[in-house]
Amino acid sequence: MILQALVQYYEQLIKENKVPPMGWAKANVSYALDIGTDGQLLQIYTLMESRARGKKVIDVPRLMTVPQPLKRSSGIAPQFLYDNAAYLLGIDGAKLERARQCFAQAKRLHEDLLRPYAGTAAEAIKHFFASWNPETATEHQAVAAHWEGLVKGGGIIFFVNGRNVMQDAELTAAWNERKRQDEAVVMQCLVTGEQAPIARLHPSIKGVRGAQSSGASLVSFNAPAYESYGHDDEQGVNAPVSEYAAFAYSTALNYLLSGEMNRNTQYIGDMTIVYWAERQCEAYQNVFSEFLCAQRPDEEGMSDEVLRSVFDDIKRQGWFDYKGLRMEYSNPFYILGLSPNAARLSVRCFLAGTFGDFMIHIANHMERMAIVKPFFETGECVPLWVLLQETVSPKSQHKAVSPALAGAVLQAILTDQAYPEALYQAIILRIHADQGSGKVNYRRAAFIKAYLIKNKGRNMTVGLNEASTDRAYVLGRLFAALEYVQYQYDSKINTTIRDSYFDSACTRPAVVFPVLLKLANHHLAKLRKEKAGIARDMDRLICSLLKTLPGGEQVIPMHVSLSKQGEFILGYYHQREVLLARHNKEEA
Repeated sequence: MILQALVQYYEQLIKENKVPPMGWAKANVSYALDIGTDGQLLQIYTLMESRARGKKVIDVPRLMTVPQPLKRSSGIAPQFLYDNAAYLLGIDGAKLERARQCFAQAKRLHEDLLRPYAGTAAEAIKHFFASWNPETATEHQAVAAHWEGLVKGGGIIFFVNGRNVMQDAELTAAWNERKRQDEAVVMQCLVTGEQAPIARLHPSIKGVRGAQSSGASLVSFNAPAYESYGHDDEQGVNAPVSEYAAFAYSTALNYLLSGEMNRNTQYIGDMTIVYWAERQCEAYQNVFSEFLCAQRPDEEGMSDEVLRSVFDDIKRQGWFDYKGLRMEYSNPFYILGLSPNAARLSVRCFLAGTFGDFMIHIANHMERMAIVKPFFETGECVPLWVLLQETVSPKSQHKAVSPALAGAVLQAILTDQAYPEALYQAIILRIHADQGSGKVNYRRAAFIKAYLIKNKGRNMTVGLNEASTDRAYVLGRLFAALEYVQYQYDSKINTTIRDSYFDSACTRPAVVFPVLLKLANHHLAKLRKEKAGIARDMDRLICSLLKTLPGGEQVIPMHVSLSKQGEFILGYYHQREVLLARHNKEEA
């Protein structure tokens, strides 16, 4: 399904002239060897481009269309019209003998392939390989001027009298003919269903964060244990994908991951996410990108007002207008999550559905996450990347999110399925481990609320639910009330009951609450003399909560289950926000 969707996307890109045809590819090119019609090297041009990288401007290779590069691992394998300095000039900073062998192989390839052709560009290249001597290469003025850059291994192409040979019709025909003559096993392709030559090795995928810079494989077989009987060392024949389908899916995926489309590539943890639509692809990608980028400090994402408008419109009428474009509910949409795995790629998730379904599922998730917030928190939604960061210790130097967890959470949100238990457990663990004001923040409380609604079927409210008689929720409210009493007693105290008792009260309330209630009586006694109104209100609230407990304060549970701990935390958060809002209002 993944490969089929990518092949369909490639065929759409071909119609729009956004990707090269089969046998050709986009590659990084650093230099051009400008030769005359007699094959003599005239000049070496730098094709590097200046690009902004943060606050710096650096030179990067230019992305150009070249004959599809080979997938090299070891040994000597020359490429046609595009290669590095070892193959095209016979020079290398260290391995001189190997560079000479590389040049000899490149010379043989070009002479054999261009023998039937007599055009200006073909003759010039044949004369170049016949006359160029790697032994004296360093004596050439152009080579000496660019020596340091050439031996770094950047891509090199040919110009003939200042004209790119890739534009020469005869050389293009020569390469296309060579690709047609390549021998391959003919079998039924698993992607297209047609009888066609099967790709033994699939093209590399570049642009996945954390993967090898030279590219990684999405489909490969590297050991006999993974091969079918009778297909030892036959690589791709074990899962027959035609050369056309392999080229098409890899070209489409590389296009999505390339610099041309990096606005539509997002990262969560070590997972690289790409997505595309069947119709008006770029517009739908931009909308989805802006959702994923919401509240990112370094990227422009959707505002809360736009998000609300989008979700309201698509639920009501099945489409919405965004920046003058009509976004249709029914447009097929695909989401692919990839993670690095040495020289290969792991598929974290692949989702296929309609754009509208995905947006509705996102809207449902955000509705479940809606919760009352402190006045200083301005964002209305909690983006996925922000939510996942809540599972990482704030003291950690490496803010790396679990790769498996990131993929599972994304898939749960986009398919409207139950949230992973691992995310709930990780957030509860962080609440127990952390200290300070961020211990129970609105993002953690929002997810706990969403989890209880989706996974446990509980009817949790956005704000305080005074009618709730759930024992854990009421105990959480009671803890917030006791904490507020202590704050009014001494607002400058260094260690609060939250620092000392919260975790125990959440897990073993019967042990802790008698101590806290006794302490609160002491605090209230002083408050009755100095802040009689607050003391009266808090005394009434504490008594009311104790009466609300099923069975009264005599039936405080000895242990609280993991799911009930979430209700305790949510009750605490709701009551705390009400008390803090009242306090801020009185202070104003």
